[in-house]
Amino acid sequence: MARNMPTVTGNTLRYQEQGHEQIVPVGTQGWYAWLRTARAFTFRAPSGQFTARKEQSGNGRGGWYWKAYCRRGGKLCSAYLGKAERLSLERLLEMAAVLEVSGAGRDALVVPAEGASLLPVDSSRAGSRQRLQTQAAWQQSGYAGHPPVVSESVASQLSLAHLPLSPTTLIGREQEGQAISALLQRPEIRLLTLTGPGGVGKTRLALAAAAALRADFTDGVCFVPLASVSEPERVIPTIAQALGLWEALDRPLLKQLQTSLRERHLLLLLDNFEQVVAAATTLADMLASCPRLHVLVTSRAALHLSAEYEFAVPPLAVPDLPQLGESQDLAQVATVATVALFLERARAVQSDFQLTRANAHTVAAICTRLEGLPLAVELAAARIKLLPPQALLRRLERRLEVLTSGAQDLPARQRTLRDTLQWSYDLLSAEEQRLFRWLSVFAGGFSLEAAAAVCNSGSEPPLDVLTGVASLLDKSLVQQTEQEGEEPRFRMLETLCEFGLACLHTNGEAAAARRAYAEYYVELAEEAEPYLEGPELVRWLDRLERERENLLAVLQQAATGRDEEVPLVLRLSSALLDLWVTRWYPGEGRGFLQRGLARKQAAPAPLRLKALITEGLLMWYQRDFRELAPVAEEALALARELEDRENLIYALVLQGVALVNIRDYAEARSGFKAALAQARSHGEPKAVAFVLMHLGILAMFQREHQRAIGLFEESLALYKTTGSITFTPMLLYFLSRTRLREGEFAQARVLIEEVQSLVRIVRSKWEVALALNVMGEIALLQGEMERAEALLSESIQLSQEMGDRHNMVCTRLMLASLALAQDNDALARAQYEEGLTIALELGATGAIAAGLKGLGCVATAQGHFTCAALLWGAAESFPESLNVYIPQTLFERAQAATRAHLGEAALAKALAEGRAMTPTQALAAYKALPLQTARRVKRPPASPAGLTAREVEVLGLVAAGLTDAQVAERLVISLRTVNSHLTSIYNKLGVSSRAAATRFAVERHLV
Repeated sequence: MARNMPTVTGNTLRYQEQGHEQIVPVGTQGWYAWLRTARAFTFRAPSGQFTARKEQSGNGRGGWYWKAYCRRGGKLCSAYLGKAERLSLERLLEMAAVLEVSGAGRDALVVPAEGASLLPVDSSRAGSRQRLQTQAAWQQSGYAGHPPVVSESVASQLSLAHLPLSPTTLIGREQEGQAISALLQRPEIRLLTLTGPGGVGKTRLALAAAAALRADFTDGVCFVPLASVSEPERVIPTIAQALGLWEALDRPLLKQLQTSLRERHLLLLLDNFEQVVAAATTLADMLASCPRLHVLVTSRAALHLSAEYEFAVPPLAVPDLPQLGESQDLAQVATVATVALFLERARAVQSDFQLTRANAHTVAAICTRLEGLPLAVELAAARIKLLPPQALLRRLERRLEVLTSGAQDLPARQRTLRDTLQWSYDLLSAEEQRLFRWLSVFAGGFSLEAAAAVCNSGSEPPLDVLTGVASLLDKSLVQQTEQEGEEPRFRMLETLCEFGLACLHTNGEAAAARRAYAEYYVELAEEAEPYLEGPELVRWLDRLERERENLLAVLQQAATGRDEEVPLVLRLSSALLDLWVTRWYPGEGRGFLQRGLARKQAAPAPLRLKALITEGLLMWYQRDFRELAPVAEEALALARELEDRENLIYALVLQGVALVNIRDYAEARSGFKAALAQARSHGEPKAVAFVLMHLGILAMFQREHQRAIGLFEESLALYKTTGSITFTPMLLYFLSRTRLREGEFAQARVLIEEVQSLVRIVRSKWEVALALNVMGEIALLQGEMERAEALLSESIQLSQEMGDRHNMVCTRLMLASLALAQDNDALARAQYEEGLTIALELGATGAIAAGLKGLGCVATAQGHFTCAALLWGAAESFPESLNVYIPQTLFERAQAATRAHLGEAALAKALAEGRAMTPTQALAAYKALPLQTARRVKRPPASPAGLTAREVEVLGLVAAGLTDAQVAERLVISLRTVNSHLTSIYNKLGVSSRAAATRFAVERHLV
């Protein structure tokens, strides 16, 4: 030892400086300041002594730390002390005591980290005696720091001492905990890595699983925190330290560790491995040489070892917001994992916080917005003392600015959500960081093709997107969501996207990334356009449907931008016409078109013309004709000015549709004929077919049914020759309705069933709803009341899900007619009133007429004959609907009863008064009448156990082995509708399981 070596005796440091002795108490600010410049010192205590030296990790490239050396039994032993800030008096005393009893042929040991136990792993009798000597020496020394009691079984001591106790309850992880425990109990799984993004709760889950497995491992469970370890070469020393092993210099530490653990049945929990993933191969070496060792790792990145099993830790369950209503059971909401976590953490800062009917939906929305990330939920709950739920929810639009100020005893990287994400981001290479930033622009997930197109659009060197995405996937920054045939699809959590967008702005890349993102999706939509009429329709619609969130994000961004972005809005929203219609998002399409068209000078005339035609067609599909006339007029003027023949034809047809709506049939026919002449002269068969379809619709309105049939069939034949299937279902639908008006029920049913088969293929729910409406009407006319009710109820439920209020009105009025046919006057009245009220809001003239006529029939049945005549008179001002049928026999019977009761003169007077009334006035006059007692007619069930026809169909598919999702896809209905049917089936059958329901179906030959 050098003569002037600084020495620590007791709790005092003494050293020479410029010939003067300096005295510094250990643990003071002066002590830690001296350590920053010191190189070595000697420590002396009753329990032993050693020399401490400052060394640098990473072969001279890493950080500085202190290491203790001493000779015992002729052998040089060393131990890791830690960084300067950890060198307290207690730490020095611990080292002295352990090194004093080292040697004696035992494995060399490294002292555990602060707070860990000082247990050697040798379980021989000599080792046991040595441990007891160590403990006795420690207790006799009188210094602070006491090792736990040691027994012959090291296992329980290790596990109990090394698993830190959590200050809070683990919530919502029962299933994951059981799954992890089950995996680790399988002998072939010796390395299990829990992966997931920062803040998802990997450490808490791993600790819970490890605690549950203590008894399963003979030698216990050892927890090794690696968050503070930044150099891969420090992993093995840290593991050895946590196990209580100390180091000898005559052989490598890894070999010593392997020797010590070779016969151990031990679970090693390595926490936060992502920043030292380069050390993964040493784990492979340990597993190869220690056959009974099991390792549980938490990491934001997979280790890529052949022995590795990966368990992706999912976010916590979030509430189903669409299912939450005002009557939602609060106790049920509180059991959702994220809500339960939020409530517990909120009560920690505000003890009287309660879930109430007033705040339940807001709390659920907060948990959903935070995507089930436990750290985010906990940080949000901590804000509840300052911000009530509604205010907190509003601020979560910028969540990274709100989710700060975590508990002070948490690691620094977990005290704010931004710090947690920054930790992951900093571990990426420069290329991975750039890819991560650019991928954050995607709002609804992305394919590899989209990622490559957007992220390699700039002047930077091209990125290897496939390799980069794979790496981000391994690091839990990207999730794989589905497999599109042979192509995978990925997404980022919104929280990660927000962080990535902030990084984009910081790096000055935001504008370029947004521009590339928008250009890709405009080009995709325009590429799809020509394929959306033929056999490739479904494939391209599915592709656009998958990209809908991205498409909407591009449209929203451009619609709120400068005038130069208006052309992009009109190009994209026009190209997406078939998506808007077939998958039924017409309101979205019209909204963006209207915003773009409102800035009249911002787009070139040809593009504006295409957008006007698209908007007019969307109005046609929605049967919203009130604003169609000005759109058609502007489109017609522009088409003539530009000499655009194709769009001129469509503009003439749209103008004719607007004229039909106001019952100007002569002018409408004139316009249609002009369009037909244009289409024929220019040899455009699809345009000819389009015009013929509208001439057929006009013929239907004028009750020229045979002429309408001929026009529809001619149009259908033309579309088939062109290979276009866009309007085929609609033409078959109109043909079916026309055949029905002619009383040709069998032909009508064949046609509408063909519609059903076609629209199921393209998954066009709105057309499914229309077809169900017609099928219900046919069933009603043929006396199949229960089948009619089932079909109409399903139609209206689909329409409600899609927000198609026009079909909701038509179907509601048809259900009213069904109730009327069953002499259920009260139900018929309620249905007619509801349907008529919505029809008035929509301005749906045909539905208004049908509703007034139907209510008149109800009024007659209830004895209000004058009011019935008033309602019928008011209905005469409107064209009769093509879509709503009131059984003619019921109407004629009601008319005869009214005429008999009032007489011809009084009937004529009341009809005249009704003609002078608005529909609203007529409805108000009827509503003023007293309600009558309902007369219900019970009919025998048409199916076993009272099942409806649709329920029998659902039961048959379930019994055939289809899942709920497959049943929904087969019948083109929602999953919620399937669940509703199954609930009804179980109730009617008195069973509670699929197996019992299947047995019922098999016994009655329903499959």
